[in-house]
Amino acid sequence: MEMISSLKLCLHFSIVNLAFVALALSDSLRPLGRHTPPTGTLRVTGEFPDPLVFYHFFVKPGEPLLMKNVLTAENFPAYAKWNDEYLREKYGQEEVQVEQGKKENRSEKYYEFTLSQFLNIYNKSNLYMVHDIPKQMAGDVYLPGSLQCGGFEKNLDFSVMWFSSGETKSVLHYDGADNINCLLDGKKEFVLIDKKHRDLVERDGFVKDGTFSTVDVEKVDLDKFPGLKKAPWYEVNMTKGDCLFIPFKWYHHVHSLPGRNLAVNHWFFHLWWFNNSDCERANSAGPLESRPLLEFTKASELELVRSQFLSLFEDKSSISAVEFLEVVSCPRASGVKMFKFLDIDNDHKLEWEELYRFKMDDVMETFHDCIPTLSPPSTYDNKGQFDDTNDDNVNNEKEDLDVNNNANIQDVKDSGGDTNVVLETADKYSMGVEKYAQAVVKKADSQDDSHDEL
Repeated sequence: MEMISSLKLCLHFSIVNLAFVALALSDSLRPLGRHTPPTGTLRVTGEFPDPLVFYHFFVKPGEPLLMKNVLTAENFPAYAKWNDEYLREKYGQEEVQVEQGKKENRSEKYYEFTLSQFLNIYNKSNLYMVHDIPKQMAGDVYLPGSLQCGGFEKNLDFSVMWFSSGETKSVLHYDGADNINCLLDGKKEFVLIDKKHRDLVERDGFVKDGTFSTVDVEKVDLDKFPGLKKAPWYEVNMTKGDCLFIPFKWYHHVHSLPGRNLAVNHWFFHLWWFNNSDCERANSAGPLESRPLLEFTKASELELVRSQFLSLFEDKSSISAVEFLEVVSCPRASGVKMFKFLDIDNDHKLEWEELYRFKMDDVMETFHDCIPTLSPPSTYDNKGQFDDTNDDNVNNEKEDLDVNNNANIQDVKDSGGDTNVVLETADKYSMGVEKYAQAVVKKADSQDDSHDEL
């Protein structure tokens, strides 16, 4: 009897231990962000903020902003027009880049389809279209008034469309540029982590050259990525008509929910100074309205180099020669000459207006030994990441795919298991920024209590 009792006791403890093991495993292998409740709430508005408000309250401090129900047929024609029939009839022959699989893998190839070919099969395949907006389609895409003065309009980078039948999942990553993402159709869920938690996010399994984590976003192994359990995070739920500002270097993961999912985003190089006089001129005829993307010019990559260079002085109101030489890595003689070159008014200090007036190519040519690490990358892909490789076979290998071939179609349709895909207004100048913000930024939809109202 004693032996039987001992066996029962051992069996009991074994079952209990197995239960604890199973509980530990289930706690570990959860989707990204589900190990702890979200921390805090994001600010929400019901309109595109004025550029001055947008810069001082969101871009400069690096604070995300959810803009609810801001897309209309007037300020973003693509929102009303871009159903499948319209896209097929008007832009069907446009060539687009399509990725295979719906869970991001940054080593995946992309294929070239016509838009018509993609529209014919995307609802019954494992495809995701990630493509720079072609010039022919840019007339339907409008740039929000928030980005039309102050310097934003001179730092616009890629605008990209993201199109799928849903269930796409991005890696956890950050972008080297600020970003406004607008949802034309469907729903998206975002996990956002403040860049100040870099040590937690990047301590394990982070590809620094690619600015992304190797964590499985569907099953986070906390033994391999313990920092992610401690990292505070924000949850953002977007529905069609919403836009989201994601500050540069904020870590984020994007999940597109099932169903037709179409988004457009605008990347712009980070501004370290806002040109008030520029906006005074732009606003002289009244509040800024959204305008066609075609009316704006994409910035040179050298403006990214400027943004990187000016990050050295981000906490300064002005820069003395001593401060300049302390942070610029180059021989002292070259540094002195560079300071004098930049000091246009010869007052022995650099003001931000001066730092945004010089031509970056002149500086790079004359003072290349002062900014050796800030030369433009050889390529810049359409996901906000810089790719320093010239090998087309590494990350952006292109292949033509005959979508009329049934075998190829079936291959693409059936490839989902292990193959992955990349995601994705009162006179403000006399009132002051804070009072102006309180006067014009509307409250969000009262039914949406998942975010803090601004």
